[in-house]
Amino acid sequence: RMASAPGPSTDHWVPDDAVFECAAPSCSKAFGRLVRKHHCRRCGRVFCSTCTSHRLPLTAELAVDASDGVTSRVCEACFAECTAKSDQGHGAGSGMLSTGLGQDPDPESLPPSRDWTAAFRRARSKH
Repeated sequence: RMASAPGPSTDHWVPDDAVFECAAPSCSKAFGRLVRKHHCRRCGRVFCSTCTSHRLPLTAELAVDASDGVTSRVCEACFAECTAKSDQGHGAGSGMLSTGLGQDPDPESLPPSRDWTAAFRRARSKH
């Protein structure tokens, strides 16, 4: 984590006290002493640790960017969406991936950019 790179915003997070079970449709574990709450840093919903086991480099604007993002916990849905967009050639260099705030940009309007997954995997393997 670089000290100069601000992490993702928390303004869009669902309040902890409003959630009693994991938001993943395939899970729905009840939160309690043994099952802790974890926010997806991208969409802001609350999940169990298993359902937020993925990490993505997110900027303060919630865009995926391997060169400028802070490694952040994300849910399976956000990880799958970002990975799919990266596979289509719309990676982090554009700085325009979905914010997870309800409106996705039109994929045709996104400029092509480098694949962030390869750079991200290289950066993670160095640690």
